[in-house]
Amino acid sequence: MPRIFPKGPVATGVFVYGLWQRLTPAQRRVLLEAARRHGPKVAAATLAAAKTTRRKP
Repeated sequence: MPRIFPKGPVATGVFVYGLWQRLTPAQRRVLLEAARRHGPKVAAATLAAAKTTRRKP
């Protein structure tokens, strides 16, 4: 049976929160450290990609 992933932003938030609760404290710490280190790079790349992508009206 295929897994069902949420499609809306609120459903995605609830889904991710549920995953976060299942992590151990050590895994949460590792995830937060990775987000602090790589988050700005990902955000900058996303912004650059959004600027180069042309939206249709």
